[in-house]
Amino acid sequence: MEFNLGTLVLWGASIISIYLVVIIPIINVLKFRRIPSHEAYPILGNLIAMWKCHDEFNKLFERWASKYGRGPVVVWGTYWFPIVVLGDAKDVKKVLCSRDHVSKGLFYRALDLAIGTGAFNAPVGIWKQRRPHLEQAFHSKVLQRLPSIFYLSSCELIQALQKDGHDTSGQTFDIHPYLSRCSIQMLIGGALGLEVDTFGGASKEFWKLAIQNYTRGTFLAEYRMLRPWYLFSSKIWNLTRLSKEMRTSVEWLHKFLFSQFLADKKRVDHEKNSTVQSSDKIMPQPKNFLELLLYLQNTKPELELSDQELIYEISSIYIAGTDATSKTLSFLILSLALHHDIQEKVREELDAIFASDDNTKGNYPITETHCNKMRYLECCIKETLRLFPPVSCITRRVGSDIYLDDGGHVPTGTEVVISIFSVHRNPSVYPDPNIFNPNRFLHPQDNAEMSTIKIGPFDWIPFSAGPRNCLGPKFAMVEIKVVAANIFRNYKVMTGSFMKMEDWVLHTNITLDLQGGWNIKLVPR
Repeated sequence: MEFNLGTLVLWGASIISIYLVVIIPIINVLKFRRIPSHEAYPILGNLIAMWKCHDEFNKLFERWASKYGRGPVVVWGTYWFPIVVLGDAKDVKKVLCSRDHVSKGLFYRALDLAIGTGAFNAPVGIWKQRRPHLEQAFHSKVLQRLPSIFYLSSCELIQALQKDGHDTSGQTFDIHPYLSRCSIQMLIGGALGLEVDTFGGASKEFWKLAIQNYTRGTFLAEYRMLRPWYLFSSKIWNLTRLSKEMRTSVEWLHKFLFSQFLADKKRVDHEKNSTVQSSDKIMPQPKNFLELLLYLQNTKPELELSDQELIYEISSIYIAGTDATSKTLSFLILSLALHHDIQEKVREELDAIFASDDNTKGNYPITETHCNKMRYLECCIKETLRLFPPVSCITRRVGSDIYLDDGGHVPTGTEVVISIFSVHRNPSVYPDPNIFNPNRFLHPQDNAEMSTIKIGPFDWIPFSAGPRNCLGPKFAMVEIKVVAANIFRNYKVMTGSFMKMEDWVLHTNITLDLQGGWNIKLVPR
């Protein structure tokens, strides 16, 4: 029997096709046979279901968590790309606690252009080298000076609300744009050590443009995340018009915003002729994140921190420290607007804290001592983060085999999605999990209702957990406390019409969104 070249090519193509279409899917199914697998179409897997729910992933994950008893479930981006979704704390702990699983998942590739090797997205080698140094910027001594900085920003927020007439109009408005600008200002003042007039004057249009570029850039990153043909292949993505649009937004942010932060800080430091003495463990005079970066650039050549690397780090903390904070504040304020009894308890606590200052209407500065006394407000913040974690799911690339308690086996190299949203709504940990109830986080002796319920360290993970958790959870908590305290010292917050929390439509973007915005009205106290 004779074979010509065409026949050989046909046979070769057939063998490759059978391997790709039949053999690899069978191998993958066998690999994950000990973990429940969601029903899927041949070849396409669960891609269609994920596509239909692309902006409501949390609902999809929660349905799967309920269906499979909150145990692990295999879903198929395609049958070539199995994903294990985890929604139970005991399984999540096995991933987040281990240094074998600190590699970020493939989905973060969509952020490479914006934050490069910044702490949020850095490859494991770079992350291990830099992380111990970057933690110094969030040491307790650094945090002591933050409330006074954040207080000034919160006062400018109040002034902006008054200037636009929201305190007297009696009309509803979306508070999130105001909180977004306030969060930017707090990050610039607290983490970067710079003074920026965020709200008024000549800078207003600049900041409007900055927010537009940031919003568009994050939208396009999320768009790429949810389309595997773009996510898996940078070459295909780079050919698209959207890729060029994203590059334009990111380059604007790097050139006119983050580079300017760096240049301004270098200029200020030069004018002050100030230097930070060398120390391997902690700076003798800790100041802020950007000052630490410049110190490391000058004293730690092994970290290879070029100006571009510093811009990536600034970009990374900007993404993590502005959008997430403003979304949490927005959800907190709207939640308290819906629950007048809880809002009144917050107000009573604040009045008691500031009673000795003989001024409960927001003119007396908020200090670290005040923040430490805001225990019930902290419970409200924690409950907000439980119900509405700004980053509602995270991914990891498994670095070694994981053996789950129920006998499931997650092979090395698997993409694991941790649904923080599902972990936080586990009814065995949180009775009536969809109800806003800050009492869950009261000390057991102050809360007979919840005294038998124990919340474990991996049952509440809005800042992730383990060695690669968020760098600045305490920083964020101080920000939120100061802004919320100043708002509720000045105003009663209400909704414009009857609404129920269960009717809210949440959208899963890079951070959690609320359809229709965070619409409230203010009543001066």
